Amino acid sequence: PCDINVVNKTCDNLAKLFIKVIKEVGIQNAVQIIIDNVANYK
Repeated sequence: PCDINVVNKTCDNLAKLFIKVIKEVGIQNAVQIIIDNVANYK
């Protein structure tokens, strides 16, 4: 799990975080990323 409470929740920051995590675990090991799809993610 990844705690993103300290990350400014913008689309750009979330995309950067997802890319970083996928690179860390390896694309072959990334199965699914689940987010809370809230309208305040801009």
